[in-house]
Amino acid sequence: MELKNKILEFFKNIKLNKKKRNIITYSILIIFILLIVLTCYLSKQNSVQEFDVSVESIDVNTYTDSTIKKDDVKNNIDCKYYAYIILESVIVSGTIMYLIMSKNNEYKFKKTFINTDKVIIYTDSVILLSVAISLLSFELVGIMPDRKIEDKKMNYSYASIIKNSIDKKGDVYTTGELSKNALLITGKNSVNLNNVTVQKSGNSKSINGNNSGLLINDNASVTIKDSSISTTSTDSEAIYIDGGKKYNSDTNILLNNSYIKTDSNNSIGINNNNSYVKLESTGIESILENSPLIVNNGKTTIKNGYYTTSAIGSPFALNKGELSLNKANIQVFDSDLIRLINNGKITINKSNLASVHRTVNDDTGYPKCIFIYGENKKSKSEFTMKNSNLLILNGDTFFVTNTKATINLYSSTIFNTSDTSLFMRIQSNIFVDKNNNGGEVELNLDKQKIGGYIAIDEYSEIRIVAENKSELEVSINPDDQGKYASLYLDKTSKLTLLADTYLNDFTNKDKTNKNINLNGHKLYINGVSLNIKSK
Repeated sequence: MELKNKILEFFKNIKLNKKKRNIITYSILIIFILLIVLTCYLSKQNSVQEFDVSVESIDVNTYTDSTIKKDDVKNNIDCKYYAYIILESVIVSGTIMYLIMSKNNEYKFKKTFINTDKVIIYTDSVILLSVAISLLSFELVGIMPDRKIEDKKMNYSYASIIKNSIDKKGDVYTTGELSKNALLITGKNSVNLNNVTVQKSGNSKSINGNNSGLLINDNASVTIKDSSISTTSTDSEAIYIDGGKKYNSDTNILLNNSYIKTDSNNSIGINNNNSYVKLESTGIESILENSPLIVNNGKTTIKNGYYTTSAIGSPFALNKGELSLNKANIQVFDSDLIRLINNGKITINKSNLASVHRTVNDDTGYPKCIFIYGENKKSKSEFTMKNSNLLILNGDTFFVTNTKATINLYSSTIFNTSDTSLFMRIQSNIFVDKNNNGGEVELNLDKQKIGGYIAIDEYSEIRIVAENKSELEVSINPDDQGKYASLYLDKTSKLTLLADTYLNDFTNKDKTNKNINLNGHKLYINGVSLNIKSK
């Protein structure tokens, strides 16, 4: 009670003249007006945009962004931003009405609200003005989307279009026109194509759906069986699937017992942009340079089938999303087998893979099989291979740079025919001048045999865990250049050295060290040689 009286006494003793009252009142008004503007801006930046377009209303022969009107664009905004705007509007409205009723602070608080009628008029006015300011703010957010409409990549031209749920059998879709898709499937429909042929010719200066054999978007669900899709045009895709700004499994495609072929430079077999792709007993082939079979920025699963490329710069996959292989057969000539990028994830099971380098260098200048890299240091990728066979003819088996990577190997056979290639190379980014953007690798081995040199530079790290009868015939950090290297061996796993090895940390659950064969070399732990008898 005493504290309450002191507080009341404090406020009674505050003497504010008109000038001070104006400073306080107008400061509050300006601050909260700015807060409304800031909240509107933040809500736009974090909103999710939807395009409310009726596909059936599109009858023209070119499906472009001109089809979309401003009223078709809607923004989904987090509810918290609505609450912020309403609260800020109430404060602004209350301040404005107080200035009006006090005649710009001519009257003090008691005189301004001298009777009940004044309070009622003030309250009703604040409510009405708050509603008006809030609605105006919501409207501004709605009519100013956070990105341009053309970012939706709606500028698609086509020779044929399917925009209804339908079954097609035996049809042929072709075009040789510049920057035009042979077939567009769009709208939230279910489409079945059986024994169809899609052919694309005619070059383009751009890619990503502007020059494809088959383009799928706008929540279309497509099943293709016993069909052929091919392109002979540069800068093209045989199939492009556009799921939108974020991953959208509603836009999807299933290919079964079908064949895809690209026969030109700078082409892609399947380009999956934030959608779901499933391949069953399907084959993909590329003939010329810079033509990967799969570019995956969504989720792609593969079961059975044959996949082959034949030229420099044409890996089996460029993967930034989730890619899984089961019982697949893959053969790549003169290029990386797989490029795992940023936060990409790959799982390989019961598959056969071959990487054959007939030239000294590929398009990156370093012949290699599995290339794992990040476009920024914060990325973290994952590679898992189980019960599979991997054959490398020239080139490093793994090459990691500018990313954190977890590599899991289980009961797989890995054979590299080259005596000069490494099992793993971890180093600073090869695309820019060397700096502190090396790689960090966690290598987990389970019933796994590996052999070869593991080289790391001064910016890179490796941590190896070998369990369940794994066997390592390796040299780790043989030049003693690495930033950090560690090895964990359980009692059932074995280590044989190919050269001197330098570790920062070493754990061997076999305290007798009988599972280590120095093979005439030395094993250094923090600069101290491990004193065991060489077998």
